[in-house]
Amino acid sequence: VREKGSHLFVEAINDIVKKNPEWNFKIIGTAKAGQEQLKTDYEKKVIEDFKSLGKNTSYMGFISNNHVQNILTTTSILVVPSLWDDPFPLTALEGLSNGVAIIASNRGGLTEMLTGKGILINNINQKNLENSITNFILNNDLLEEYQNKSWENYIYNQNTISHYQDKIRKQIFSSYFT
Repeated sequence: VREKGSHLFVEAINDIVKKNPEWNFKIIGTAKAGQEQLKTDYEKKVIEDFKSLGKNTSYMGFISNNHVQNILTTTSILVVPSLWDDPFPLTALEGLSNGVAIIASNRGGLTEMLTGKGILINNINQKNLENSITNFILNNDLLEEYQNKSWENYIYNQNTISHYQDKIRKQIFSSYFT
């Protein structure tokens, strides 16, 4: 789907793939969950262009959530170049929960979710996305800083949720048993 900005990612990594053969680049997903084949001309073109970039690219298509989570545990950088105002971008949330450095469009729910935790790009395009990805690849300290920010600032961890649940229980108990 054009609104997800996959074409921007492919355009942005065109030179990066060749200059960094030790890095692996993946695209995961399809236009619709469960879809096994590329259907639109847009999808076919983006994936064809992506696969032609080099041997260090891999199109995964639609895969199970467990498989996605396994991949994210070894992912260094996640790119979410969304062109629409997604109110709750699950891809970014999954990246945060796995301590992945995230580069994304500064729009929709991405802004709230990633402020202080990821690189947000205003008016995202091929060039500024390429620059952000290259900065992470060439600067390991910066990459580690954002990986740590991703996890340290993850507000949906089990500890936070448990404290929130305990607070609700105390409110309920105090209102009924005081």
